[in-house]
Amino acid sequence: MQPSLRNQSQNEYIILIVILLLALVNGLLYVFILPPWQHYDEPNHFEYIWLLAKRGKLPEPGDYDSGMRRDVARSMIEHDFFEGMPDLPDLSAEKPWIGQYHQLDEPPLYYLLASLPLHILLSETVSLQLYAARLVSLFLLLVTILAGYGLVTEITPARHPLRFMVPLTMALLPAFVDLMTAVNNDVAAITAFSLFLWGAVRLVRGGPSWSGLIWVLAASALCLFTKRTVYLALPLLGMTVLFAFLRDKYRKLAWGLVVIAGVVGFLAVFSWGDAALWYRDTPQNIPTRTSSLEVPDGEAAFRMSLQPGDVDVKLVQIIPPEMASELSGRPLALGAWIWASQPITIYTPRLQIFDGGQIFEEPIQVTKKPQFFALNFTPQGDTWQAWVSLGLDGSLDIPEAVEIYYDGVVLAEGIFPGDQAPQLAENGSSGTWGGKPFENLLRNGSAERRWLYLRPWADALGFKFCSDYQGQESFSLILYTILDGSSAGWFYRSEMERLFRTFWAKFAWGHVSLIGVKPYRILFSITLLSFVGVAIAFWQRRKRLGELPWDVFFILGSALVATWSLALARGVSYIFSGWGDFVVARYTYSVIIPSVLVLTTGWLVLLELLVQRL
Repeated sequence: MQPSLRNQSQNEYIILIVILLLALVNGLLYVFILPPWQHYDEPNHFEYIWLLAKRGKLPEPGDYDSGMRRDVARSMIEHDFFEGMPDLPDLSAEKPWIGQYHQLDEPPLYYLLASLPLHILLSETVSLQLYAARLVSLFLLLVTILAGYGLVTEITPARHPLRFMVPLTMALLPAFVDLMTAVNNDVAAITAFSLFLWGAVRLVRGGPSWSGLIWVLAASALCLFTKRTVYLALPLLGMTVLFAFLRDKYRKLAWGLVVIAGVVGFLAVFSWGDAALWYRDTPQNIPTRTSSLEVPDGEAAFRMSLQPGDVDVKLVQIIPPEMASELSGRPLALGAWIWASQPITIYTPRLQIFDGGQIFEEPIQVTKKPQFFALNFTPQGDTWQAWVSLGLDGSLDIPEAVEIYYDGVVLAEGIFPGDQAPQLAENGSSGTWGGKPFENLLRNGSAERRWLYLRPWADALGFKFCSDYQGQESFSLILYTILDGSSAGWFYRSEMERLFRTFWAKFAWGHVSLIGVKPYRILFSITLLSFVGVAIAFWQRRKRLGELPWDVFFILGSALVATWSLALARGVSYIFSGWGDFVVARYTYSVIIPSVLVLTTGWLVLLELLVQRL
């Protein structure tokens, strides 16, 4: 190495060490300033660590220690954890309350690491033990920042400002450091995935090598033993190996295989033909729309295939909140043509309102011949969160396989005769009923329009790995709410705002905000400027775009888009709950390095332009 290059490397290492020391000091402040237990699910994560250290083996779901829980609950009370809450945990109970969820079914890697200092501190207070476990998380924060530096060095020349801007931003990002000094397996998941991304970029840039291959394989294994939120490493591992081994004249083959895999994957996961604007919660392999029958209205009908043992199988349409909020105290009529492949007792279409758990439906006997059924009712209270569903509600048994059909589903304001069928207009949005005109409050009530749906196997797999814990109906609910903006747009707008704020600076359990006059607007402006800078960077290089490392961009971009999208939609089941405690940005921190890389790149471009002007 030439002397000048050696000096440059030494200077870089010195700057990196300074950044790591700054991160250490900043992290220590967060370790000790944040009161005990004031991080997401920290008491329950600590329980896993404590049981592992105490018993010397992995705990199983349902395990607990009464004395430990009593000590933790007492410590939570002493540190004002329950301030403003109506009740305190019962310290005399056999299993005192220390959190809503248990973590004992999580992969063990983080807990094995965090339990190491507890082996010599079991005789100390649980608060001291918690601080010791937080220090393990602090160490993982430093490793993650080091991975950020390492990744950027793979794609930038020596002394490039991004080599220091990325790790420095990570070291000073408030909410990120807050989480990375908590007792939470998110910490290890973020570190493991960051190491994987570093290794993936290194392997793709440097070419195939045993050391690089072992690196990405080991990092993928770390992800599997840490948390399911970073299982994304497995499909990215395939892309990495493909780009690492198919180089130079074979690069077009690599891109071709990626495109083919994408098309095949899309066709394997998605299908076409479900009734549009109706969310399926049914395992049937056939579409929920059929046009192969003679139907009372239009050319198509809803089809539900039920099997013995099926419960709570349904199609759901959410009424747009602006429309639903005006239904309170107004008489409504809900009806549909219904028939089945054999006589069966089911319920009429059902209107459900979240407020007060109001449900309006009636049992009916259907035959093989289409009949029109309707009921009149008047909802009360707050109706802004309401939906109509077809199918089973869990209270009826299906003795044998049967197909049930619906057509001309109508929800109208007013009182209408239940023994007369309405005459619908061609698109089903209006008509006359009992000689009175009406507007149908439901969309696509005759199943004339179609849209995409997830095949049942993909729906089940996605639900297993990507759902939230709040009773999410199905993974395909994500797809439907994206396609149905009028009913679900409010959720995504609220969630994007919460993701933005918790990414930058919301603390503890996501309930402690920055003080000041609209500080998040300042952060929004800074973020927006970064995106402007990135756009300018691509425009400046528009004649040299082919020289950019698109293989690396594709891997990092895939990780970014997938992680942020799943985080955005993770709590989509809340759309049926009517409350707004949505998912937070800690589920995006696994891609903290590419996220910060985008931000700092934009800032750097704008700063360079400013310097040139001055």
